[in-house]
Amino acid sequence: MAENDERMAVISDEGGIFDILAGRYSKTGAPNLDLFLQGHSGSPVRVDRGSRDPVVLNAPALTLILTPQPHVLRSLSEQKAFRGRGLLARFLFMMPPSSVGRRTHKTVPVPAYIRDAFSRCLSSLLAIPWAQDSEPLNIRFSRSAASAWEEFRNIVELQMAEDGPLHELQDWGSKLPGAVARIAAVLHCSLYAGGSIPSEIDEETMNVAVQLGTVLVSHAVVAFRTIQKSEKIEHAERLLAWILRNGRSEFSVRDMFRAHQSRFEEVASMVPIVALLQDHGYVRSIVQEPKRGRPSDQYEVNPEAFDRASVGARDEFPSGENQ
Repeated sequence: MAENDERMAVISDEGGIFDILAGRYSKTGAPNLDLFLQGHSGSPVRVDRGSRDPVVLNAPALTLILTPQPHVLRSLSEQKAFRGRGLLARFLFMMPPSSVGRRTHKTVPVPAYIRDAFSRCLSSLLAIPWAQDSEPLNIRFSRSAASAWEEFRNIVELQMAEDGPLHELQDWGSKLPGAVARIAAVLHCSLYAGGSIPSEIDEETMNVAVQLGTVLVSHAVVAFRTIQKSEKIEHAERLLAWILRNGRSEFSVRDMFRAHQSRFEEVASMVPIVALLQDHGYVRSIVQEPKRGRPSDQYEVNPEAFDRASVGARDEFPSGENQ
């Protein structure tokens, strides 16, 4: 970053950067987060390097764009410092549903006019003059834009209350209004990229940023649920999805195991997961008449589970240590 005017971007479809953050190359093995935290806010950073001269960054700007697999998110719970020091609160998450199992491999390419417009816009943004010693681009909200942003900030504040969707994500929610302000600034600059950029962000641009911020809330809830989710909860969700997909009112443990042998080595390892489904009211055991041989346990599915699925409700268990 010091050799590139204090600016840098890490763009990757893997999560290896989290291993570095966790301290892979640290002598003590402790998480090394300072540069990543300060690079988000532009705060000064000093790195002492022993026998060599220290590196001093006055206003670092660091961008991270990562698209790792969900299991990378789950592994983040192992590093308590990531959440405790506010690293995860600085990310904006997008959690699209998986299309695996429904792909046709006949994808439609992005239309040329969209690709070209995006390329021109990005190139124009990157071409905006910037130098460490020059004055930064000064952009402010118009009165109506400020009012729209303040309304959004108040809504987010209410969502962090005890019964709100962001109550357990107050660290992330506290940074969301600031993130929306940044998004509005980027959108504003993109509208006028290549020309003279007005000094005020208008209400229409702010409303677009606020709409995106509103969408980000639900994605953050899913992302942090994934991060905090135990393996037992994940197994239960997979089994529930199988039950609902088959649409049968009854099933046997033997049939369920045959469909999930790649996940469970033996029936015994699946029994506690089925018990969890029963504890949550999704299924109940059926008392069977004594028969010869080795009968498989039978279960009846709660009809309300199918009703929830038919209206598009997410079939997820609440994450938590008590589950």
